[in-house]
Amino acid sequence: MFDWKEGTFLLGAAGLLQRLAKGLLVLWLGLALMGCLEDGDSIGEDGTEVDIEVPAPDEDGDSDSGPELGENVIVDPDSLACGVFDPDSPDPSDPTDPSVDERQQGVVAELFYRDPSVHPRFPSTRNYIEQGIHVEGLRLFFNRLHVPTRPFDRGFITRSGTPIQTLQGDTLYEWFALSFKGRIRLGSDDEPGLYQLAMLSDDGSLLRMDRGDGEMDLLINNDGDHPTRMACATEALELDRGESVAFELDWHQGPRYHIALVMLWRPWPENPSQVQDVECGRQGNDRYFNSRNDPPTPQAAYLGLLDRGWRPLEAANYLLPEVKKDPSEPADPGMDPDDPENPCNAPAPIISFLGLGHVSSSEATVTWMTDRPATSQIKLREVATGEDVWSEVNPLYQTQHSVTISGLKPNTLYTVTSYSSSTSGLTSSSNGLSFRTRR
Repeated sequence: MFDWKEGTFLLGAAGLLQRLAKGLLVLWLGLALMGCLEDGDSIGEDGTEVDIEVPAPDEDGDSDSGPELGENVIVDPDSLACGVFDPDSPDPSDPTDPSVDERQQGVVAELFYRDPSVHPRFPSTRNYIEQGIHVEGLRLFFNRLHVPTRPFDRGFITRSGTPIQTLQGDTLYEWFALSFKGRIRLGSDDEPGLYQLAMLSDDGSLLRMDRGDGEMDLLINNDGDHPTRMACATEALELDRGESVAFELDWHQGPRYHIALVMLWRPWPENPSQVQDVECGRQGNDRYFNSRNDPPTPQAAYLGLLDRGWRPLEAANYLLPEVKKDPSEPADPGMDPDDPENPCNAPAPIISFLGLGHVSSSEATVTWMTDRPATSQIKLREVATGEDVWSEVNPLYQTQHSVTISGLKPNTLYTVTSYSSSTSGLTSSSNGLSFRTRR
């Protein structure tokens, strides 16, 4: 059987600190037999064979890449949610997808909700954020803001597969708000110049942007409880090649049944009479998308917008917010100033320093490191019988991994293979490591 000596999986800050302390205690295990895996060995990334990289320690014992050997970087899977509304998020394993070739691609958000047993009905999106319950310790990442009108009853699922729940234990899928932060920029096919932005949202949304003065000015007000409604900016936004513009977007979902959130833009109309598009201010659950289809299908009104030059912003147009390094200024939630990566687009981890720690007649400890936080799992094979047994996945994302195997046979030859998946879900495996238990 397999015994995870790290103990029961704990959530929250206290659990993470406890695991961090234990991870540091087993550091020597990861170094004990680090010579067991050499350059030239290979790992598989979702079935693709690639060369493994074993970072070489310098004089201070630090590796040339990835985390320092004395540092166990840990990410709680319940602190991270990816692409909740977007089933067509870019594939981080596809190197030809231009939207995922940068570590900072995406938008980050915080989640708030109204408790009907405590709060009155909020009339504005800002009420959710200023007076509602903040789901602390949760980061939500999106590749783009593109949610055509659709039903929503799935809720917010974290990377551990756990839905976010209210204080009453109900799945949260209504009476919530998201506060997004990010930057927009021109894509490779977009021309520099003046742009008009618009929002399709159900329910309310408020878009603020920095138009060059360092202040977040309200550009679009589409607030209130309403079906999918289009609101258009009446002032132009100037965009140039190689530059990005910071934005903040607050959006709320009132009662259940439908959600929608699509950010649109077009070149600023040359004719002033065309600034007020015929769809600006119009609304209807089936006006822009048929929500009864899966996925939702465009309706005539939306196709008309495309004919008049509007289009939704693509993933390549979004960047994560810049992170303030000045400790006197408020930092963006959960963003590391030295590594502002979208974890939902992370590549497969690189496994290194695979080795064995303690080995007895009935027990062995397998250790390894990854260059980024990843899950832990092993496959054990008894060589004489060819029988494979898998451990359960340890869902905690960390860079130092330790699995203790118990219930082994004395004086028996085994091979063990380690498996780790990054926060994006891409998996790597090591070569098999052979060992014999003591008599």
